[in-house]
Amino acid sequence: MATNSLIVAFLIVPILLPLSAIATGFTPAGTLTHARTRHTATVLNTGKVVVIGGYDLSATAFSNNTESYDPATNVWTFLPNPTRKRFNHTATLLDSGNVLVTGGLTSTGGTNTAELFQAALNNWAGANTMAAARYGHAATRLANGQVLVTGGFNGVASLASAEIYDPANNQWKPAPAMTGARDSHGSVLLASAKVLVIGGYKDPLGVLASAELYDPATNAWTGAGSLGTARDAFTATVLASGKVLVAGGADSSGGILSSAELYDPASNAWTFTGSMQHARFAHAATLLPSGLVLVSGGGGVPSLNDKAEVFDPNTGIWSDVATLGTARTNHTQSLLANGQVLVTGGEDDAGSLGSSELFVGAAASSTVLSTPCMLSFVSGQPFTLHAAVSGAKATDTAAFSTDTSQTLCAAASFDNGIASCTSNAMTTAGSDVSDVLTLTAHYSGNVDTEASTSNTLQVTVLSASDVVWRQGFDVETVDCPIE
Repeated sequence: MATNSLIVAFLIVPILLPLSAIATGFTPAGTLTHARTRHTATVLNTGKVVVIGGYDLSATAFSNNTESYDPATNVWTFLPNPTRKRFNHTATLLDSGNVLVTGGLTSTGGTNTAELFQAALNNWAGANTMAAARYGHAATRLANGQVLVTGGFNGVASLASAEIYDPANNQWKPAPAMTGARDSHGSVLLASAKVLVIGGYKDPLGVLASAELYDPATNAWTGAGSLGTARDAFTATVLASGKVLVAGGADSSGGILSSAELYDPASNAWTFTGSMQHARFAHAATLLPSGLVLVSGGGGVPSLNDKAEVFDPNTGIWSDVATLGTARTNHTQSLLANGQVLVTGGEDDAGSLGSSELFVGAAASSTVLSTPCMLSFVSGQPFTLHAAVSGAKATDTAAFSTDTSQTLCAAASFDNGIASCTSNAMTTAGSDVSDVLTLTAHYSGNVDTEASTSNTLQVTVLSASDVVWRQGFDVETVDCPIE
């Protein structure tokens, strides 16, 4: 080994640092005044969350109450009752700030009734009834502020019918029927203003793989390919890229799924992505500010799931992130203005739940420096470092430098969440073979609630046979011997 040289060795590590290394987890968020499952939870324009309806399995009773959660005080408040007890209904936030509640299952069967929660007044007002009674349906707010209701079950058969609510006149109008009847399906609004309807169940045919698109501009339905696996009781989440992530659910044989698929509006096609760490159905999913997707709870194998994991769209990889305080299914997740996620109600093996929890760390993003394990070079020899920030955009940058004031790359741009820095600027402080440098990747962008993050990787060169690297998070120390 020549003098005035530096050997830098890194263990090859995943680009995304496991979020368990960051301060994430679930904390209690108070107790609902009424235990409930299969309810709705809607984030209001005020930042509060209103929870409506549901069913109490322990008391075998429908819930006829409403309550709200205030993130500023971590307190639940009882609100006036709606006019009708219901579960398996929908609740949609309107442009006015009111919440439209439609359909659901009541003590006398499915209902076609609808009503409005007036958030500014904390009370209820009537809305005109739908043409069809339905539960297990879907409701999606359109780009024009109207609400598209699709499918569902009427107590006899799955429905193909659809209708649109116009808040301007409090009236419903018919929409063209879907190409196929379905209930317990997914429905999301795409960037194109079209609505993607996915999978679900058709009685008595079974679980569906088909998908279709509703275009408000033409008032017509067209095909949207088919899922690789037929499924219901899954989650569907629109990613920052505009693609749609479908995760988990149950298949046609009743098997619980860990698989996940992506719909690309550009190609109108489905592809499989990485599978979840845990099979689950009737779970909940939320797109986080970081661009990751948080999934929690659900029915699992062999019992209820208390695990939460996140999906990274940049890598297609799922990672365990935390454990719920209470295993639950048929619960809700709501993204709060502060980046935390409120988990509410649901059920476990003993009955409906009145507990709620907060996921802390929704805005967490990570930066990891990595390079091949065996990289050795003389001072001034080119080398490459990588920094990964989940959700980073092409306009974001990472600055690479050392603690000896050597700038390696001042503003490396991101490509698919990864910034690469190739430089020959790093040199040793003296002629001795051993040296210690701290390499820093400083991220500048808007992935986190903070303006930027800065994580460091300290590289200590002790000798040719004893090289140790350590992350700034101090979660582990790894030996990487030089051959």
